[in-house]
Amino acid sequence: MLGTLVPLSAFADASPLEYVGGAVLAAAADSVTIPVNPVYTMLFIEFYGINDGNAKSLYLRFNGDSTSTTYSYQSINATSTTIAGARTTGANQIVLSADTLDASVWQEFTAICVKSTAGTAGQVLVQSAYDPAATIKLELDGAQWGNTSAPFTSVSVVASSNNLAAGTTIAVYGLRG
Repeated sequence: MLGTLVPLSAFADASPLEYVGGAVLAAAADSVTIPVNPVYTMLFIEFYGINDGNAKSLYLRFNGDSTSTTYSYQSINATSTTIAGARTTGANQIVLSADTLDASVWQEFTAICVKSTAGTAGQVLVQSAYDPAATIKLELDGAQWGNTSAPFTSVSVVASSNNLAAGTTIAVYGLRG
């Protein structure tokens, strides 16, 4: 286990953040989706994913949008002494784990910040730490959801194949605009 989530709600007295929703998977599932009230213009997402032994990568989607080509992202990841980067445009989702993970069980902790203002593309910052094959990996992604006409109504984390295991956790907090 990489660590224990400290819910942002623990800091509720010091922050205007509101708890939007969350889930802890009781059984394996191919994705987890949290509905979002469109009054929030900034979202903070804590995600702790556990692979069921078969999922290869994790993806982030907004409003169930997986058919458009409106996502773009730039990734920088580091393992041991190696740093690598990748850029993708015109994608149908944001990749949270930029490389293809092996099929062994891994765990990933991800903190995501999302900003959306009417008429502009959603800006996304993703920070991840995960453990493929007992090698800690760090990743930083800058991303964009180019749908400028739709407010956020849901956030989904999706496994590329098979499932996220029971115990996978997501919590979404929002700031009203």
